[in-house]
Amino acid sequence: MDRRSKHLSSEERGVIFAEHNWGSSQRSIGGLLGRPASTICRELARGRQEDGRYCPQGGRLVYGVRRERCRRQREDHGIARRANAILLLDDGESCARIAKFLYLDDDTIRGWHKTYLQDGWDALAFDGWKGGQSRMTQAQEVALCAWLEARFCRSTVEIRAHVAAECGLNYSHSGCIKLLARLGFEYRKPKPLPRVASAEKQAAFIALYERLMTELGADEAVYFADAVHPEYQTKPAFGWVKTGSNPGVPTTAGRGRVNIHGALNLETFDAPFVEPTTVDGISAAQLLTKIEARNPEKRIIHVIWDNAAYHKGPDVRAFLAKPDCRIHLIQLPPYCPHLNPASQRMHAFACRLMIERLWAVMHQKVTYNRYYPTQKQFANAILRFFRETIPSEWKVFRDQVSDNFRVITHEKVRVLGWERYSPLDLHLNPPVTSPLSRGPSRPLQWGLYSFLPLLALGG
Repeated sequence: MDRRSKHLSSEERGVIFAEHNWGSSQRSIGGLLGRPASTICRELARGRQEDGRYCPQGGRLVYGVRRERCRRQREDHGIARRANAILLLDDGESCARIAKFLYLDDDTIRGWHKTYLQDGWDALAFDGWKGGQSRMTQAQEVALCAWLEARFCRSTVEIRAHVAAECGLNYSHSGCIKLLARLGFEYRKPKPLPRVASAEKQAAFIALYERLMTELGADEAVYFADAVHPEYQTKPAFGWVKTGSNPGVPTTAGRGRVNIHGALNLETFDAPFVEPTTVDGISAAQLLTKIEARNPEKRIIHVIWDNAAYHKGPDVRAFLAKPDCRIHLIQLPPYCPHLNPASQRMHAFACRLMIERLWAVMHQKVTYNRYYPTQKQFANAILRFFRETIPSEWKVFRDQVSDNFRVITHEKVRVLGWERYSPLDLHLNPPVTSPLSRGPSRPLQWGLYSFLPLLALGG
């Protein structure tokens, strides 16, 4: 799929159709396609049918009609401005005064007047501008594209210097931007890539989970567990306000936080939790004890959580060694928070996440654009969400917390690798083979330029 195109392709509309039918949010669809959520929102509105469903063909048709209408309006507007300029000249106004009134250059007004005098109104009303010939040859453009794709240039200064040295052409800043846009480049910020397990391990866990849920007995239950540490800080969030109102929210000076070690049952939305001073093996054992107490009729309780050290420590092992223990632990693959609905962070790349989906709902309900004068009031609001909001309102946000998992890989992103050696580095420091790059990487040293983190261009 060509990510360079500014317009949605048929393949992208097909993805939107499938994801929307699966109940995916606009933000998650946008993250999957490398598009803003607003683009997905407008496309869904264009293709919405009478029954509320999205039709890709309808969305494309409406988009084409509106685009053609805008093009015609732009042409009509340009013709009207030329007509106004000629009429003002006929009234005795000067070219400089008309240009100032229309926010144009006075040479443009003179050119229009000359065309009108020589060829008449029909020639002046014809909008057939096609652009000029590129100053670079096709071979030079191909070479420039290859040079750009081999590096990550943060400014046009470096690009303009390269073009001047290799092609003997001097481009201005705006001219260089237009050249890059025509060649299919855009100014994008890399997104950090989380470390993820191999696709095989992720697929194996998803298959295990699906088999578990398919064969789950009436005397069994499944919980996802994780810890969250909301900080006592005001979290500004986007919202619709009156233009010019300049909204603001007071901020806090403290840096304290509330520790919650919790679990979630997606069938009943039961959410037991403990409030430890420190999240550790003791709090993990306390959480397992509370889960058992909340399910006295269950023979086996499957608890899925990550590979944190305290989830595998002596306190948890001692709890599992009890003769009457009914907990069956399932460990997530390493580096796979997106496979835990209870711990889902809002990663742009994690298309399907879950306990952290619950944490995201908590922030929406408790911390976004809210100010708490004291840390105690903040902690009480967090606890009230778990004790009151979840039991009473879980049907409202249950669609935001699901177990619709997907395998996440880095195959569809351009990964920016580690720095390469210079000849001097090879002489001073022996190469160290790194699996993260095709060539040898620098030795890991403390310094600003010792290595670059792995980043990826979203989309």
